[in-house]
Amino acid sequence: QFHFVIAGDGDKGERVRKLASDLSNITLPGWVSASDAKALLFFSTLGLAPYRQLPGCMPNKIFEYLAVGLPIISSLEGDLPVLLDQFGAGLSYSPGDRDGLIACLRKAVDSKGSLTSLREGAVNLYKSKFVAADIYRAYASHLEQIADVA
Repeated sequence: QFHFVIAGDGDKGERVRKLASDLSNITLPGWVSASDAKALLFFSTLGLAPYRQLPGCMPNKIFEYLAVGLPIISSLEGDLPVLLDQFGAGLSYSPGDRDGLIACLRKAVDSKGSLTSLREGAVNLYKSKFVAADIYRAYASHLEQIADVA
């Protein structure tokens, strides 16, 4: 039922290719151009973020997924699971928990309504928290307040 496209070619690329070589539901295109990456995102149903903990940061993929309305299935800890839950924008599982990942995937596609709701949540989360113009406007306002105090 699921087909995974894993784009990119990081330091574990060779190992991933070897592990996936006998699996017909995984495509590994390697590095893709920005326009091809954008096309992949638009044809995708879910964005996976199967990361081990990255203290104090959020990978760019999260913002790329949300920007095109992709719900996220993530193993990140910290702020992201809270935001995904608060906005209904995705589902979280514990790092390394294969059964948790499978449960999240099934729950996300269990019904058409579920996936539609997650997509709406992803759009709302992006618009609420991650639109650059809004972030810069708030940051400029913050700097102006600091300057007025000094």
